[in-house]
Amino acid sequence: MRNATCCLLVVLFGSWSSSLGQNAPKFTTPQIVATFQRLGQTAEIPPTTIYTPKNWATFRVSIVMVETVGTGNQATWAGRIQFTDGAGENSGIPFEAQLDVFSRTTAVAEFPIRAKAGKPLIFSVVPDGGDQRGSKYNVWVVVEQLM
Repeated sequence: MRNATCCLLVVLFGSWSSSLGQNAPKFTTPQIVATFQRLGQTAEIPPTTIYTPKNWATFRVSIVMVETVGTGNQATWAGRIQFTDGAGENSGIPFEAQLDVFSRTTAVAEFPIRAKAGKPLIFSVVPDGGDQRGSKYNVWVVVEQLM
């Protein structure tokens, strides 16, 4: 019994001492840093700052758009995210979700981005071809910091 206890203590001590030199990651799970929602929209949403990172970081931006009133027209709304990365300002394309206004539909998009410190993440919705008159939509945006 005494030898078994001694062996167990040696194994536990070895396991504990080998973990001393390891560092835990700063983020163990993504953290939501910003949310944005607009309900019952019938027109475009002008460029709106939804988050400005304090440090360089990697983010995941999720966009969900739901057409609640379709028009029967061949037209779309484009929900766009703009940001500045190491290469300079991003134009917002192809970082967008395309919502068809023909009938009640859902459009989703998810983008991992590397954003520059002190430069805002900007969201907007613009008409993207066709006649959107009479349509109504909801939009949700979530920004998660990954690292």
